[in-house]
Amino acid sequence: MAATVARKRREPREESKARRGYMLAKVHIAKAQLGLTDEEYRAVLHGQYGKNSAKDLSVVQLHGLLIYFQKLGWQGRRGSAKRGARRDPGVAALLAGDAANLGREALMEKIEALLAEKGRVEGTHMPWNYAMGILKQQTKGAIRDFRQASPDQLRDVMLALLRDAKRKGRKTR
Repeated sequence: MAATVARKRREPREESKARRGYMLAKVHIAKAQLGLTDEEYRAVLHGQYGKNSAKDLSVVQLHGLLIYFQKLGWQGRRGSAKRGARRDPGVAALLAGDAANLGREALMEKIEALLAEKGRVEGTHMPWNYAMGILKQQTKGAIRDFRQASPDQLRDVMLALLRDAKRKGRKTR
């Protein structure tokens, strides 16, 4: 019998509680950003769900309320700049792990794969000149060829392409 790796999994109730708390927070953020008074907010809750408080709503009802707020013009965002929304855990994990010691060849292969994926998704060919443009911009034109670039500079190009892929929802691995 193969040894299995035990993962700590949340119980369904814990997961539901966490999701509920997250959604309740979003409801109150939406209320504030829409500029709803307490009376207007409670009128929405009572009119839509017959409840006086969002804490009495189910997860499905909370989701419906968030959709209603979006129809009113609220745009939900993920994360917070104060908490580090600009941080990319995928990129940090990439640098912290074995990938931190990638050689020039591996970095060039990764850049090539990211360019190919970008081209595939956008329906066009992504030339190496695109990555070269990133390198020139990062080095303020001091480097004009990939052969002159250090592994750190290649890693910076790779990270720029990873951030672009993450921002646009493309595969990064």
